[in-house]
Amino acid sequence: MNGWDFSILWRAGHAVLEGRDPFSVAYFYYPLPFAYFLSIFALVPEKVAFGSWILLNLGLLVYFFRIRFWEWVLYVPVMHLLSSGQVDLLFWALARGLKRTWSGALLGAFITLKPQAALVLLPWHLLDWWRSAARR
Repeated sequence: MNGWDFSILWRAGHAVLEGRDPFSVAYFYYPLPFAYFLSIFALVPEKVAFGSWILLNLGLLVYFFRIRFWEWVLYVPVMHLLSSGQVDLLFWALARGLKRTWSGALLGAFITLKPQAALVLLPWHLLDWWRSAARR
C-alpha cells in the first residue's frame, strides 16, 4: 500500500491545520470545504491517518453493500482505490445513499466534485429518478 493519493489529501488537511492555503499542496484540486474535512485526518501522523482512511472506506463498503462486501473488496479496482487512498469509494458510498429527495440531489451535486465518478454514477441515478417519475 503506497497511499500516494491519500498523502496529497493528508497534506492539504495539514495545511488547513497550520493556517496555510490547502491549494498550495501540489495536485490538490478539491473544494475548500473538503480540505477542512481532511483536516480531521491530519490531526494524527500520516500512516495512522491512512489506516483510518482505509477503515473508513471499508466501513462504508460494509454499510452499503452488506453481504456483497467481499465481492467489492476483492474487486481489483477497489483494491487499487484502497491501496492508493483515493476518494472514489467515498463518492461511490454516497451514491448508494442517493434517494429521490432534495438530500439525494445534494449528494448528487457533491459527487460531481469528482467528475470521473460522476460520469459513471449519476446517469444511473437519473435514469432511476426518471423511471420513478414515469410510474406516477
